[in-house]
Amino acid sequence: MSPLRLVPASALALLIACPQTIEEPPPAPLEEQPWSATQLFDGAAEQWGVPADLLAAIAWHESSFAPGDHEHAESRPSVGWMGLSPERIEEAIALSGIDDERIEDRTPNIYAGAAVLDALRDEHAPDAPDATVTAEWWPVVVAWADQDEEWLAHDFAADVFRTLQLGLDASTGDGETVSIRARRFQGLEDVPFEFAPYETGEERFGPGYPQADRRLLAHWSNYDARPGGTGSIERVVLHTTEGSYAGAVSWFRNGGADVSAHYVVRKSDGEITRMVDDDDRAWHACRNNSDTVGIEHEGASSNPSTWTPAMLDSSARLTAWLVNEYSIPIDRQHIVGHGEIQPSNCAGRTDPGAHFPWDDYIAAVTTYATGSPPVTPAIAFSEPTAGASVTDPVHFEFTHPGIDHVELWSGPALLAPRLSGDPATFTYRFDALGARTIRARGYAPGGSLLAIEDVSFTIDETLPGDDDDAGDDDDAATDDDDDALPECAYDECVDSLPYVGVGNTSFAPSNWDSYSCAPNTDESGGEVVYQVEVPRSGVLTAAVQDGEGVDIDVHILASANNWSCLDRGHHEASAWVSAGTYWVAADTWVNSAGTPQDGTYTLTISLD
Repeated sequence: MSPLRLVPASALALLIACPQTIEEPPPAPLEEQPWSATQLFDGAAEQWGVPADLLAAIAWHESSFAPGDHEHAESRPSVGWMGLSPERIEEAIALSGIDDERIEDRTPNIYAGAAVLDALRDEHAPDAPDATVTAEWWPVVVAWADQDEEWLAHDFAADVFRTLQLGLDASTGDGETVSIRARRFQGLEDVPFEFAPYETGEERFGPGYPQADRRLLAHWSNYDARPGGTGSIERVVLHTTEGSYAGAVSWFRNGGADVSAHYVVRKSDGEITRMVDDDDRAWHACRNNSDTVGIEHEGASSNPSTWTPAMLDSSARLTAWLVNEYSIPIDRQHIVGHGEIQPSNCAGRTDPGAHFPWDDYIAAVTTYATGSPPVTPAIAFSEPTAGASVTDPVHFEFTHPGIDHVELWSGPALLAPRLSGDPATFTYRFDALGARTIRARGYAPGGSLLAIEDVSFTIDETLPGDDDDAGDDDDAATDDDDDALPECAYDECVDSLPYVGVGNTSFAPSNWDSYSCAPNTDESGGEVVYQVEVPRSGVLTAAVQDGEGVDIDVHILASANNWSCLDRGHHEASAWVSAGTYWVAADTWVNSAGTPQDGTYTLTISLD
């Protein structure tokens, strides 16, 4: 986010029930201010001392940057962009002083959400920094989720941190763009984390989509037996949750909801949770439940950004399986929207809304339903093997037939964002002994989740260098080598901060072509690597000033590995770090014509 705060803190006076006295004349009435969503996140963050990117990431997952349909009964009740629950609204009003009649409006809702986030930080992580998201914010986001089941709170928080680690460019319902730059979080792999269960409530295993990522039964009081069994299924109904993925899953598992759907699809990666067996009747479409299967999609029908390629692809695969399994015609009379069939006297709906790409969706369903059977996606680890004792750094190797690329996760921490070789290899330094469980998540080209595989092992020894390179005279660090170089065998060794130096990438080697902070950015020009000794905790900042016609990007790394990126920037990168050794890479950007923009630059490294 821009360091320039365009929404003044004094503007909050316009939002509260009892305006504060201010020396300068107040701005124009709030409705007349042309503040963008980014400016509002920045202003609320400044007012309450919380990170703007974290506010934006929470809002994206709670509401998809849209006001939502507050009469919608298919997700946990929530209000506004920040998805404030009824309990949170009371707290938000008390903390911020915002008039309860305006709490649903975008600006007061974001400011109120920032006030709640600040209060949760004081309770759960008082040392979490104001302006920078770090791993210390993890328990705060877990608490924000406010779920009855702990794993659901962790699931929501992990999705928020996934967005922060991969970055985001999304539009609001009004067409504004909200951007979050990718970064990494030191120590995130060590936070307390509870994986979502694969199965819950298995009274029986009924029919349903076999490629669903999870089977978490809805509460028994929210659905009933389908009178005609699966033989009566004739249509597929598409919905939007008008809330978060976790909100829909938790609501269907709430005994007082009186609503459910067969499947819920997540927008970030197309993950599918199966909640009602196909031979049971989910309560999702009023008088149209007996002959339909209901699919909920995380998001808001009023925002076209809801329909991510990952979610659409995953949903099309699911619908293709349903039409084949139950002999459903592939047309718009049998694959329908909730709003097309819900009668007005039964709380009429409009979802999935005017922005849903019906033509493309039906075409994708047709392709998956009529094409050749794909290779069954699978991930198989050869290193480390399950239950093995290994040394650190840990070398990973696995095959993934039928899968385009794989991410490796340690709890909510993204270790590697895009491994595509088959077999794929990767090396990571944990710098800590003990048991680890790493989750591999395999994706289709469009980003939809196809497979999950875990491997558990124990690290029983930490080596000073990469054991795979013992006796190797090659001093170049590669994509799959962590700390391959001898101590301080880098272009520049920085042992005193602040540091200012002039560098030149024109004749520098190119060992790192991309980074986990921006895996799709071409950094295949030469790079200069700095080993930086950090004496204490603080915000480490690296800023680059390019010469004329030069374009050097700067990256802060947790280890001598391009996939351990904590933050990157076109001109500046910063990350909250503890005492230790870090690496800064000044790498040459390559334009679309394949021309490296190399040359002279000035690099400043500081610790605040």
